Amino acid sequence: MNKSKKLEKMLLVSTITLTALIILDYLPLHDIYRDYVSPSLLNSLNIQPLSGLPEWTKTELEWNAVTVNYILKILLALGNVVLIILLQRPDQKPKTSKSK
Repeated sequence: MNKSKKLEKMLLVSTITLTALIILDYLPLHDIYRDYVSPSLLNSLNIQPLSGLPEWTKTELEWNAVTVNYILKILLALGNVVLIILLQRPDQKPKTSKSK
């Protein structure tokens, strides 16, 4: 298998993984939309819950998932750029030396 075929397969796997991460963003973002309660928003509206907010309203796990997903997508996108640049380079043939 030549170098360009390997790079093409790596690019395909990376792009499929990137697409899957984009699709998986829906899960934590949906939970954040449904469950997150912003304490600063409540304070700006002068709303003070009587017994405080439940811990799950912080949605810390979901925010962490979004952050990790974002970092992975940035790294994969940069990797794709590198792979595309490598694929655009012309194949260099080894130099042969002629001895007399």
